[in-house]
Amino acid sequence: MSLEGIDTESGIKRIGGNLNSYIKLLNKFTENYEDFEYQYNNSKNEEEKLRLVHSLKGVSGNIGANQLHEAAVNLEKALKEKQKEKIPALINKVIGRFEIIINSVSQLDKSITSERPSSEVEIIRDTEEIKKGIKKLKEYLGSYDSYGIDFFDEIKASLVKIGFKDNTELMKNYLEKYDFENALIELSEIEGELNDRE
Repeated sequence: MSLEGIDTESGIKRIGGNLNSYIKLLNKFTENYEDFEYQYNNSKNEEEKLRLVHSLKGVSGNIGANQLHEAAVNLEKALKEKQKEKIPALINKVIGRFEIIINSVSQLDKSITSERPSSEVEIIRDTEEIKKGIKKLKEYLGSYDSYGIDFFDEIKASLVKIGFKDNTELMKNYLEKYDFENALIELSEIEGELNDRE
Protein backbone atom coordinates (compact mmCIF):
# COMPACT_ATOMS: atom_id res chain seq x y z
CA MET A 1 0.00 0.00 0.00
CA SER A 2 1.42 3.38 -1.04
CA LEU A 3 0.24 6.70 0.39
CA GLU A 4 1.80 10.10 -0.20
CA GLY A 5 3.35 11.54 2.95
CA ILE A 6 3.31 8.23 4.84
CA ASP A 7 5.85 5.42 5.12
CA THR A 8 3.15 2.75 5.25
CA GLU A 9 5.64 -0.13 5.39
CA SER A 10 7.12 0.99 8.72
CA GLY A 11 3.69 1.97 10.07
CA ILE A 12 2.23 -1.46 9.34
CA LYS A 13 5.25 -3.18 10.91
CA ARG A 14 4.74 -1.21 14.12
CA ILE A 15 1.31 -2.75 14.66
CA GLY A 16 2.33 -6.30 13.88
CA GLY A 17 1.59 -6.34 10.16
CA ASN A 18 -2.20 -5.97 10.49
CA LEU A 19 -3.27 -3.89 7.48
CA ASN A 20 -6.90 -3.42 8.56
CA SER A 21 -5.85 -2.17 12.00
CA TYR A 22 -3.36 0.18 10.38
CA ILE A 23 -5.96 1.69 8.05
CA LYS A 24 -8.32 2.08 10.99
CA LEU A 25 -5.59 3.97 12.88
CA LEU A 26 -4.95 6.24 9.90
CA ASN A 27 -8.63 7.14 9.73
CA LYS A 28 -8.79 7.81 13.47
CA PHE A 29 -5.65 9.91 13.23
CA THR A 30 -7.02 12.16 10.49
CA GLU A 31 -10.39 12.47 12.22
CA ASN A 32 -8.80 13.55 15.50
CA TYR A 33 -6.27 15.97 14.05
CA GLU A 34 -8.00 17.39 10.96
CA ASP A 35 -8.87 20.50 12.97
CA PHE A 36 -5.35 20.78 14.39
CA GLU A 37 -5.10 24.46 13.50
CA TYR A 38 -8.35 25.20 15.35
CA GLN A 39 -7.28 23.12 18.37
CA TYR A 40 -3.93 24.89 18.45
CA ASN A 41 -5.32 28.41 18.11
CA ASN A 42 -7.95 27.77 20.77
CA SER A 43 -5.61 26.21 23.31
CA LYS A 44 -5.94 27.87 26.71
CA ASN A 45 -2.23 28.34 27.25
CA GLU A 46 1.26 27.48 25.99
CA GLU A 47 1.32 24.25 28.00
CA GLU A 48 -1.81 23.01 26.24
CA LYS A 49 -0.34 23.91 22.84
CA LEU A 50 2.83 22.04 23.70
CA ARG A 51 0.86 18.98 24.81
CA LEU A 52 -1.11 18.98 21.55
CA VAL A 53 2.04 19.24 19.43
CA HIS A 54 3.83 16.62 21.54
CA SER A 55 0.94 14.20 21.02
CA LEU A 56 0.91 14.89 17.28
CA LYS A 57 4.66 14.28 17.16
CA GLY A 58 4.39 10.92 18.89
CA VAL A 59 1.47 9.55 16.92
CA SER A 60 2.64 10.79 13.51
CA GLY A 61 5.96 9.05 14.07
CA ASN A 62 4.28 5.78 14.96
CA ILE A 63 2.02 5.70 11.89
CA GLY A 64 4.96 6.43 9.58
CA ALA A 65 4.08 10.06 8.73
CA ASN A 66 7.75 10.97 8.87
CA GLN A 67 7.62 14.44 7.29
CA LEU A 68 4.75 15.48 9.54
CA HIS A 69 6.63 14.02 12.50
CA GLU A 70 9.72 16.09 11.61
CA ALA A 71 7.60 19.25 11.26
CA ALA A 72 6.01 18.57 14.67
CA VAL A 73 9.46 17.99 16.22
CA ASN A 74 10.62 21.40 14.97
CA LEU A 75 7.44 23.11 16.17
CA GLU A 76 7.71 21.51 19.60
CA LYS A 77 11.34 22.66 19.86
CA ALA A 78 10.40 26.24 18.95
CA LEU A 79 7.58 26.24 21.52
CA LYS A 80 9.86 24.92 24.27
CA GLU A 81 12.56 27.46 23.46
CA LYS A 82 10.00 30.26 23.01
CA GLN A 83 11.23 31.09 19.50
CA LYS A 84 8.10 33.08 18.72
CA GLU A 85 9.32 34.41 15.39
CA LYS A 86 9.67 30.86 14.00
CA ILE A 87 6.37 29.45 15.24
CA PRO A 88 3.91 30.75 12.55
CA ALA A 89 5.95 29.28 9.68
CA LEU A 90 6.39 25.99 11.54
CA ILE A 91 2.65 25.74 12.20
CA ASN A 92 1.99 26.29 8.50
CA LYS A 93 4.46 23.52 7.68
CA VAL A 94 2.68 21.11 10.06
CA ILE A 95 -0.69 22.00 8.51
CA GLY A 96 0.69 21.58 4.98
CA ARG A 97 2.13 18.15 5.77
CA PHE A 98 -1.10 17.13 7.43
CA GLU A 99 -3.21 18.17 4.42
CA ILE A 100 -1.17 15.80 2.26
CA ILE A 101 -1.94 12.97 4.68
CA ILE A 102 -5.66 13.80 4.82
CA ASN A 103 -5.83 13.65 1.02
CA SER A 104 -3.98 10.32 0.99
CA VAL A 105 -6.08 8.69 3.69
CA SER A 106 -9.34 9.93 2.15
CA GLN A 107 -8.63 7.68 -0.84
CA LEU A 108 -8.79 4.57 1.32
CA ASP A 109 -11.87 2.40 1.52
CA LYS A 110 -13.06 3.04 5.08
CA SER A 111 -15.58 0.21 4.89
CA ILE A 112 -12.87 -2.35 5.66
CA THR A 113 -12.13 -0.65 8.99
CA SER A 114 -15.50 -1.29 10.59
CA GLU A 115 -15.46 -2.25 14.25
CA ARG A 116 -15.32 -5.92 15.07
CA PRO A 117 -18.56 -7.19 16.63
CA SER A 118 -18.36 -7.20 20.41
CA SER A 119 -19.27 -10.89 20.46
CA GLU A 120 -15.85 -11.64 18.96
CA VAL A 121 -13.96 -9.90 21.77
CA GLU A 122 -12.70 -12.36 24.34
CA ILE A 123 -13.41 -11.28 27.91
CA ILE A 124 -10.51 -12.15 30.21
CA ARG A 125 -11.51 -12.85 33.80
CA ASP A 126 -8.20 -14.02 35.24
CA THR A 127 -6.71 -11.14 37.25
CA GLU A 128 -3.11 -12.07 36.49
CA GLU A 129 -3.82 -12.13 32.76
CA ILE A 130 -5.50 -8.73 33.00
CA LYS A 131 -2.47 -7.37 34.85
CA LYS A 132 -0.24 -8.61 32.03
CA GLY A 133 -2.50 -6.84 29.54
CA ILE A 134 -2.35 -3.62 31.54
CA LYS A 135 1.43 -3.78 31.67
CA LYS A 136 1.63 -4.25 27.90
CA LEU A 137 -0.84 -1.41 27.30
CA LYS A 138 1.20 0.89 29.55
CA GLU A 139 4.24 0.20 27.37
CA TYR A 140 2.31 1.08 24.21
CA LEU A 141 0.85 4.29 25.65
CA GLY A 142 4.13 5.33 27.25
CA SER A 143 5.89 5.18 23.89
CA TYR A 144 3.01 6.82 21.96
CA ASP A 145 2.54 3.60 20.01
CA SER A 146 -0.73 3.85 18.07
CA TYR A 147 -1.20 0.09 18.37
CA GLY A 148 -2.11 0.79 22.00
CA ILE A 149 -5.52 2.00 20.77
CA ASP A 150 -6.25 -1.34 19.14
CA PHE A 151 -4.86 -3.24 22.11
CA PHE A 152 -7.13 -1.22 24.43
CA ASP A 153 -10.09 -2.35 22.30
CA GLU A 154 -9.02 -5.92 23.03
CA ILE A 155 -9.02 -5.59 26.82
CA LYS A 156 -11.58 -2.86 27.60
CA ALA A 157 -14.48 -5.33 27.99
CA SER A 158 -12.39 -7.25 30.55
CA LEU A 159 -11.66 -4.05 32.50
CA VAL A 160 -15.37 -3.20 32.62
CA LYS A 161 -16.21 -6.75 33.73
CA ILE A 162 -13.96 -6.50 36.79
CA GLY A 163 -15.40 -3.17 37.92
CA PHE A 164 -13.60 -0.39 36.07
CA LYS A 165 -16.37 0.90 33.83
CA ASP A 166 -15.83 4.61 34.61
CA ASN A 167 -12.05 4.45 34.18
CA THR A 168 -12.44 2.50 30.96
CA GLU A 169 -14.91 5.02 29.55
CA LEU A 170 -12.53 7.87 30.38
CA MET A 171 -9.67 6.00 28.72
CA LYS A 172 -11.79 5.47 25.61
CA ASN A 173 -12.53 9.21 25.42
CA TYR A 174 -8.86 10.12 25.89
CA LEU A 175 -7.63 7.64 23.29
CA GLU A 176 -10.14 8.89 20.74
CA LYS A 177 -8.32 12.22 21.05
CA TYR A 178 -4.90 10.56 21.12
CA ASP A 179 -4.40 11.90 24.64
CA PHE A 180 -2.07 9.11 25.71
CA GLU A 181 -0.90 10.89 28.87
CA ASN A 182 -4.32 11.05 30.55
CA ALA A 183 -5.21 7.56 29.31
CA LEU A 184 -2.04 6.34 31.00
CA ILE A 185 -3.04 8.06 34.25
CA GLU A 186 -6.40 6.26 34.23
CA LEU A 187 -4.70 2.96 33.44
CA SER A 188 -2.28 3.45 36.35
CA GLU A 189 -5.25 4.01 38.67
CA ILE A 190 -6.78 0.74 37.51
CA GLU A 191 -3.48 -1.05 38.04
CA GLY A 192 -3.09 0.43 41.53
CA GLU A 193 -6.58 -0.57 42.61
CA LEU A 194 -6.10 -4.09 41.26
CA ASN A 195 -2.93 -4.43 43.31
CA ASP A 196 -4.75 -3.16 46.40
CA ARG A 197 -7.36 -5.92 46.02
CA GLU A 198 -4.76 -8.58 46.75
